[in-house]
Amino acid sequence: MRARFDRLVSGSCLSVFIALGLVAAPALISSAAAQSVEQFYKGKTLEVLVGTTTGGGYDSYGRLFGRYIAKHLPGEPTMLLRNMPGASGLTMTNYLYNQAAKDGSVIAIPHNNMTVEPVIGNKNARFDATKFNWLGTANKLVNTCVTWHTVPLRTIEDLRAREWLTGGTAARSSTVQQANVFIVLGGAKLKVVKGYPSSTSMLLALERGELEVACGIGWDSVKSSTGYLQSGKIVPVMQLGFEKHAELPNVPFIYDMLLDPKLKDVLDFLTIRLYVGRAFTAPPDVPADRVAALRAAFWAAAHDPALLAEAEKQLMEVQPATGADVQTQVVKLAATSKDIVAIADKVLENEINVFDAKLNWIDLTNVALTGVEDKGRFLLFNDNGKPVKADAGDAKIVVAGAEGKLSDFKAAMVCDISYLGNGDSARTVICK
Repeated sequence: MRARFDRLVSGSCLSVFIALGLVAAPALISSAAAQSVEQFYKGKTLEVLVGTTTGGGYDSYGRLFGRYIAKHLPGEPTMLLRNMPGASGLTMTNYLYNQAAKDGSVIAIPHNNMTVEPVIGNKNARFDATKFNWLGTANKLVNTCVTWHTVPLRTIEDLRAREWLTGGTAARSSTVQQANVFIVLGGAKLKVVKGYPSSTSMLLALERGELEVACGIGWDSVKSSTGYLQSGKIVPVMQLGFEKHAELPNVPFIYDMLLDPKLKDVLDFLTIRLYVGRAFTAPPDVPADRVAALRAAFWAAAHDPALLAEAEKQLMEVQPATGADVQTQVVKLAATSKDIVAIADKVLENEINVFDAKLNWIDLTNVALTGVEDKGRFLLFNDNGKPVKADAGDAKIVVAGAEGKLSDFKAAMVCDISYLGNGDSARTVICK
């Protein structure tokens, strides 16, 4: 089809297409090519695509960095963020590669797992991640395993000395799979019990003494979400990333734990996407001078004191890497052999030492709600005279005999509630 079109617009036919306005005249083409980066961006809008709904990490980084990238671009375009959720980020990434404008007016912050989807054979990934123009990452991710401060676990030797009861959510979740990496590649003796509703549930289980370790939690989340770290209640005991985090110099690092040096390529495949982290990219085929300007603007944004001050207020970690460095790692990922991918999959899907958790759900009947927070997500009530707050975000909800939603909850409603504990998840809420 393309070759046929090339033949059509060759020779005498080209003048016809130009006359019809279907192909730009050579003078117009040369004029566009001569346009400076500043001339291109002045008065334009820089569109930033995010593959999630409003809220959450990618959206927050997209909004913050998008504003400052636009600020540092020549011509200072206006920034417009566009949420494009679907298929865990795949919808947006396919759009960016195949349909978005390739003139430098559109950039995106794709999920970092998009760098491996084509490699693992996802047929719905209709893109080549190496052909994107990576601008840089706002934050190289490091995930951690944490323990309660009273648990005698701190060193690699401790991790290998005896079995440690470790929580997990779903079988294919990062909480279980990253624990498997430490088990299979690092020799940690972890007994994983899966089935906890969330990472928050796992942390509360640490406090109750049900668990000794919780894995797969981003270091940025550990610092920002609970206050347990700041109060000294939890302690990081392992870190998983492509690079050791600067704030965790003495915490056991997966590369230092690697049992067999021959498996380093497997570990690289599993950790490079964390290095990619919160990375920004432009589509393929963007003019080189505009790619260079976007990369320079990203790097300036990542070091802008005003951005860093905003990030600190929002508890957003900024550990940047350049576009060239991210591009190098994405190319390395794409070159991973099928054998390495197969071994990595076996590591993640390890079923040895992985069991179903026996959760102690508390069942209450005819409980009056004393309050409702965050548009119905959090329910306040009393259990044996003690105030309780439960997260109903993932609960099955029934109101007046019909399927309900969070916004249906109101103070004084009488409900039957099944929940794990104060501050923890509810699994069912049935209200009259």
